[in-house]
Amino acid sequence: MPLNDSFGDQQGNEFYVRRLRLVFQGQVSERVAFFTQFALEGTQQQLSNNEIIDAYADTYLTKDRVHRLRWGLHRVPNSFDTYRSSTNRQEMDRHESVQSGAPGERDLGVAYYWSPKVAQERFAQLAAYHNGPGDYGVFGIMVYNGQSRSRLELNKDKHIGAKLSYPFQFQNGRMLEAGVLGYHGVFAVQGASQPNVNSSAICSSPLGSEGGCDIKDQRVTAYVWTPPQPWGIQAEFTVGRGPKRNGQTNIIEESQIIGGYVQANYTWRYSDVGMLTPYIRYGEYYGGFKSLNGAPDGQSRTWNFGIAWEPDTHWRFMADYVFKDGLNSTLVANRMQSDFDASQLRFQAQWFWN
Repeated sequence: MPLNDSFGDQQGNEFYVRRLRLVFQGQVSERVAFFTQFALEGTQQQLSNNEIIDAYADTYLTKDRVHRLRWGLHRVPNSFDTYRSSTNRQEMDRHESVQSGAPGERDLGVAYYWSPKVAQERFAQLAAYHNGPGDYGVFGIMVYNGQSRSRLELNKDKHIGAKLSYPFQFQNGRMLEAGVLGYHGVFAVQGASQPNVNSSAICSSPLGSEGGCDIKDQRVTAYVWTPPQPWGIQAEFTVGRGPKRNGQTNIIEESQIIGGYVQANYTWRYSDVGMLTPYIRYGEYYGGFKSLNGAPDGQSRTWNFGIAWEPDTHWRFMADYVFKDGLNSTLVANRMQSDFDASQLRFQAQWFWN
């Protein structure tokens, strides 16, 4: 799982800190709020994450908060699941089909969000009771660097992304959110040697002035989500174009991207605060991993079987068993990526200071 839990693969049978986050947030005035989040994570000997995760301010253009600008380092319009943090998910990882579009989920930029009052109330209800991501607008548009979180901007191009969604509520109380997101830009792949050098990944054209291999990067993703009441379904489908290394020629090319997943879960609320949620997910992805050196082919088929136990509002205990058929992301010059079949059982405990 190269885009998610690297220590889960490398540090088998060991305890490690996957998420350790410190948040500062506040309301500066009636029209201005801020949010910052820092990370310090890893094992006793090695850090996997030591950086600023979020650092943004919200400026409400109207008192009813229908119109809002968000400035700084924050989540980009890529998919429904990349809007959700680890506190909002029963499953341990986002699926590679959507995570590959925005590794790190965030970037530096400015966004505009439009949220009518009825949508604000439903987004808040979904976040409070059903692990929704919160209010990212019925309509949103963002201009951002495009190289993903905590990475150098290696070209002058800016990505532009947008979303359109709506949280429905039916007469029986069932809630359902559906939407579509998309972005367009140019991504600069790192780790690409000059075209005349024998390497595991080379650029099809001369490198940019900042040393990156510039490839068109664009996607459209559609989703539907109905939270567990008590059963729930979540599905996303993504299609687009992006960088991928050709295993026969070693050249990083613009290639088709297609993938998606479907997930079903059921929540048993056995007390006023206690919940038990089993889930099952199947997904496929055919495309490159643009954020990894050389943009390796990320072809994969994955099953996840898991369960999340939340005895109260402060604790969540999770177990996840994954079966994966995919391609090894390690690149070797003049060699196709090797295929593998693997399975992994992981356990995770989360504590929330709320």
